[in-house]
Amino acid sequence: MEVFSIAFEYAGRGACIALVARRKERLIQVAAMAELVGSPEAIFIPGDVTKDEDCERFIDATVKHFGHLDHLVANAGVATVGVFEDAHDVTPFAPAMAYKRTQTSGAQCIAPTMKFRT
Repeated sequence: MEVFSIAFEYAGRGACIALVARRKERLIQVAAMAELVGSPEAIFIPGDVTKDEDCERFIDATVKHFGHLDHLVANAGVATVGVFEDAHDVTPFAPAMAYKRTQTSGAQCIAPTMKFRT
């Protein structure tokens, strides 16, 4: 479960965490492990971070549950292998370019929920 090592690091430091991934069964396991390593509460929300509506939904659900959102770690990736300069057809690069747009959209979704603390 190396993919979730960032979640376990936060959990070990006592953070409440909301986990988002497409596979609910895996989320249940990771949430249980996060609580074992020190998270006071770990919730899971099935979703796909490449979909704008899912990003809005899981951010809203997290804020509703915990009352705020301090950090957002997006640890999902899409890659296309190849040298862009050598490509005669850029169609294969579309998924990676669309994912970059989704990352920006996710940041836009979270910005209104962030509270700066002094």
